Amino acid sequence: MNELEFNRINSEKLSSLLCGQGTLTYNETMNDEIDRQEKVSSAVNYLEGLGIKVRTEYGYYRNTYDVLRNLGEYLSKNNQ
Repeated sequence: MNELEFNRINSEKLSSLLCGQGTLTYNETMNDEIDRQEKVSSAVNYLEGLGIKVRTEYGYYRNTYDVLRNLGEYLSKNNQ
């Protein structure tokens, strides 16, 4: 699922909630959440090890596009 599909699905869910036609549910278990956090942490550590900033100076994640662009630049420089 790409970001556009994800946003479309979430906007449809939000719309149905606002119209009173749905319920808000959370289907992940605690183990799923821990596993996801470990994967994110691993990816962040890998990218930062390459010198790619993943977070802003305020602690927020940078846009995916910007991170991938920096990764592409890194790979172009170091894989020639």
